[in-house]
Amino acid sequence: MRRRPLVALAGVLVVGGALLVAARLGGGPAAARAGRAASKAVLGDGAVVQDRPAAEPRGEELERLVTRTMLDLDAAVRARDFRPFHAKVSSVWRKQATSEDLQRIFQEFIDRRIDLRALERVRPVFDAPPVGVRQGVLLVRGSYPTEPSRVTFRLGYLWEPPEWRLFSTEVDVK
Repeated sequence: MRRRPLVALAGVLVVGGALLVAARLGGGPAAARAGRAASKAVLGDGAVVQDRPAAEPRGEELERLVTRTMLDLDAAVRARDFRPFHAKVSSVWRKQATSEDLQRIFQEFIDRRIDLRALERVRPVFDAPPVGVRQGVLLVRGSYPTEPSRVTFRLGYLWEPPEWRLFSTEVDVK
């Protein structure tokens, strides 16, 4: 039986669609348009992201951002308490979902006792460079080459000065 990926989006299906399109495009004008669409879906039509980052995170900085997210998720799963995780996600997501909602979304991880602590010692492998940065949205996808289970992810971040904050996540442990 194939395990279905757990998906937690910012609560707006358009956001998820825009994120997946942007991630598949991989760059260029089409990805920029998809990033703008994601920004509008998240922030509202005509919204402008203020204080855009000077540059997208790359290399070790991107690895730290993704790994921090995964370890924050792990801590919430192990504690069965998503309040600290909820406090770290973007303000957009916090307005659309409570910590209880996030716990229900990841209940399968809790039930299966998924432990992601080993990711602290493994570097993520990215499928493609991040997209959407010019619009204040950062879309990344990749995996951790762990065994016996492989952890894959698609993460969306929103620039909320002074940092990138999670606003969508898809994590699968196979």
